[in-house]
Amino acid sequence: MISTKGSWPTHSAPRWLVKHFIWVNALVFQLVWFSSILMQQDSWPITLLLLFGHFYLSPQRRQDVILMFGVTLVGIIMDSSLSALEVFVFADQVLMPVWLIFIWLHFALCLNHSLAWLRRIPLVLVALIGAVAGPASYLAGYRLGAVELSYGSVISGVIIAVLWALALPAFVQFSAKLKLSRQ
Repeated sequence: MISTKGSWPTHSAPRWLVKHFIWVNALVFQLVWFSSILMQQDSWPITLLLLFGHFYLSPQRRQDVILMFGVTLVGIIMDSSLSALEVFVFADQVLMPVWLIFIWLHFALCLNHSLAWLRRIPLVLVALIGAVAGPASYLAGYRLGAVELSYGSVISGVIIAVLWALALPAFVQFSAKLKLSRQ
């Protein structure tokens, strides 16, 4: 059943799906990450379909849209800058491949759902998580052949760690402010 509330349609998704949406969101991000890293430019149909699926099922569509565009814009600026500085180099020699943009889009959607728990911990801990998890993701992409690290894995990892130690707390605060403004 589909009804309208404002300009955003609402629906009656299966209860088990609504109840477990956090887990669905986390699983979808992993599917997007792996398909994007392994299939690169050929992954866009899968990641686009999963993006539409998220917005069909999400209980927080308005917040998700704002968060998705804001975080993805910052992510594109960050990664394009790192690419321009040759911290990483992509096989097709572009500053920002489409598959990486899809990873950013889906990562941003996790901040309201599967990563919402980050809002409840001190920002210093969030920065530490960013400093570890951010470079771990890029280093895994490097190991799987999706990107080259011109400065080597240690120097590139440190540069990415510093950026993510700053970026993740900012993303989490943005997500928290959106949550408060919508209540």
